[in-house]
Amino acid sequence: MTIHQHFRVGVVGCGIGGSLFFEHLAAMLEEIDEQPVTEIEILIFNPEHSIGTGIPFGPDLPCATINTSYRRLNSLGKSSTLFTDWLAETNRLASQLNSFPIPRSFYGAYSRSKLRNAVQLIEKSIRVRWVKERVHAMWSIAPDKIQIATESGEQFLVNASILAVGNWSPPKIPGARTCYPLERQIQSISPASGPETLIVGTGLSAVDAAVTLAEQGIACTMASPSGRLPWVQIVEEAESPFPKHLTISAVKELDAEGGLTADAALGLMVRESEEYGVDLNAVLAGQHYDQHWSDPREDRRHNAAYTVLSTANAALNLIFQRLSNEQRQVFELALNGNWRRFRFRIPLSRWKQLKNFILVGLVQLDTLPPVERNPSALASYSSVIDARGQSALIQNSTFLTNVFRENGLKCDYKGRGLWDPSTGLLISSRKNSSPKIYGIGCVTAGSNLITSALDVIDIQANLVARSIFGQLTCTVPKFKKR
Repeated sequence: MTIHQHFRVGVVGCGIGGSLFFEHLAAMLEEIDEQPVTEIEILIFNPEHSIGTGIPFGPDLPCATINTSYRRLNSLGKSSTLFTDWLAETNRLASQLNSFPIPRSFYGAYSRSKLRNAVQLIEKSIRVRWVKERVHAMWSIAPDKIQIATESGEQFLVNASILAVGNWSPPKIPGARTCYPLERQIQSISPASGPETLIVGTGLSAVDAAVTLAEQGIACTMASPSGRLPWVQIVEEAESPFPKHLTISAVKELDAEGGLTADAALGLMVRESEEYGVDLNAVLAGQHYDQHWSDPREDRRHNAAYTVLSTANAALNLIFQRLSNEQRQVFELALNGNWRRFRFRIPLSRWKQLKNFILVGLVQLDTLPPVERNPSALASYSSVIDARGQSALIQNSTFLTNVFRENGLKCDYKGRGLWDPSTGLLISSRKNSSPKIYGIGCVTAGSNLITSALDVIDIQANLVARSIFGQLTCTVPKFKKR
């Protein structure tokens, strides 16, 4: 194997996605026996406070929680230490998700420790340099020459770049606090201002903010166009059932036969739901939601169907990636926006907290037109927390808008970034001079059904690591079985 003597990679953003990328790259480098090569360099561009964690998983109040099960968190990355083992070693509370919500900061600290270990392994053969500030601009000079400029004005020339910037915010609500970190955003809200505290949104972030305030005795109102809380997620204590129809092999078989269409994909989802005696449309639309809000465990068939469809996340995203642009639109329209709401649920433990606060009057629900259409609706509130969730539209990030324009990167019909699932490259309109800009996470939202699911980001990080490893070496070795 020959290792290139001069190669530089720029990693723009190093939160959870960046940490997983370095884990996979370190595992690949461990499989080869080469002398240290100092001419190869990886530059990491990220502010110190969020390296390895990103903003959502950084230090925060315990009420900022994650809705992902331990089983799924244990499956991410290439670390020899599982998340549950790390919790035990660091004396942090570990429990089943139904009884205890996992603080985001726990997984953030775990991710940061894994990043540190991965970089130490990589530095045995490759130099890693930390540039602890944000990137201001990035433009390609040639397919293998990309200029990166930081906010301080310093410039770096790299051969390949990875965009792993995480989430970005929708247009700000004037005078409103953003949701994370919760500790900083709610510190000026006192019980006296409670009745006038509004949380814009009724999703996962809004629930975090509402519970945080309620635990301090501060009343608040959660409001959104739907006025509806997230659905409840119940993690089965026993092994989760595996999909029978909605599988990666079934998707690949359909694709090989030329039969992968939106209708065929929906057919796989329908057949999976029918295994549990429920109608897919009823599952997605939440027809049992109101009936079982008082006791989510009662809806056993729906919970089983949800668990299986959630387990099939990788197969669903493979479908989404392999459909044509036209068929992808048909698939999205058929799901009618319900899939996102279906996937993002609050754990049973969080539901119990929220239900109690609603019963005692500390949390109220209300409907509110989209604030961008009616900002005057917020005038009567002294405190407003913006918990509408994050954006995947490139146009809502000035930095990404400029990067996509300068480098000819393409978006889908909604304005979300497109990603090549065979290489990990962001798709460019430049036929013969496409820049080597790879993507992980929300910058790839146009090619993924669920961009914020950690297991999807892990798959992307692995693919991008393989592509970069291929750039570093002339041939990719056959990995030893562990």
